[in-house]
Amino acid sequence: MTCLLKIGGHTAHVMFDLGSSIDAISPHFANACGIKVFELESQEHLQLGTIGSCAKFEFGTWSPITIGETNINTWWDIVNINKYSGITGSRWMQKNKYRFRAKPTELLFFPINKVELEEPSGSVKYTDADIPWPRAKWIEKYRDILSGVPETLPPLREINHQIQLINESKRYNYYMPHCPDSLKVQLSEKLERYSQAQWWISTTVPQAAPMLCIPKKNGKICTIVDY
Repeated sequence: MTCLLKIGGHTAHVMFDLGSSIDAISPHFANACGIKVFELESQEHLQLGTIGSCAKFEFGTWSPITIGETNINTWWDIVNINKYSGITGSRWMQKNKYRFRAKPTELLFFPINKVELEEPSGSVKYTDADIPWPRAKWIEKYRDILSGVPETLPPLREINHQIQLINESKRYNYYMPHCPDSLKVQLSEKLERYSQAQWWISTTVPQAAPMLCIPKKNGKICTIVDY
C-alpha cells in the first residue's frame, strides 16, 4: 500500500511494507530535500526492493514523518530503493499502532491523544454574541424545510393537474373501500387541511377512482388514489 506523506517537510511517495524490517528513504530523496545524513558504524547488505541485485546502506538519518497534524520523529536508513521515496516497515507500524482497514484504500494509524485534539493557539472561538447571525442565516437558507408544508398550491409547472383518460365512457364496477376506524380521525383532518389549501376540491362526478388509506410506520396516514 502506498500514499503521499511528508518526510522532513517534503512530500514523499511512501510504501507501507509489512514484509520489511527497516525504514528507509532513497539517497536521491535525501539529497534533493537537503536531509542531513550520518555514516553508520556497521554497514548492512540488502538484496530485495533495491536498484540492482544487491545494495549496501552506509548512512542513516533522523527525520520526522508527518501524518495529518502529527509529526513522528523516525530513524531512516539511506537505501537505494526502487520506485519509492521511502519505505516504512513492520517495526514502525507496530510501534505506532498502524493497522490495515478491511478496505484496501483506507489506512488507520495510532489512536489520537488529547494533545492532538487541542485547538491551535491562533484559532477563533465563538461566543454567545456570534450565534444569532449564523442562526438567522441558516433559518433563511432552509426556510422551506423548517416552515413545514405551505397550505397553498405550488406553481402549475410543478404539478400534474390533468389526467387524460383513454375511454371516458368506460364504467368500472368495484366494491367501495372503507377507511379503517383507527384512521378515520386522521383522514378527516387531512381532508379538511387539503380542502382549505385547495389541494383537493369537493365535486360530484359519475364515478371516481378508489382511494386507499394505508398507515405509515410512524403511525400517520398515507392516502393513495388508484387510477
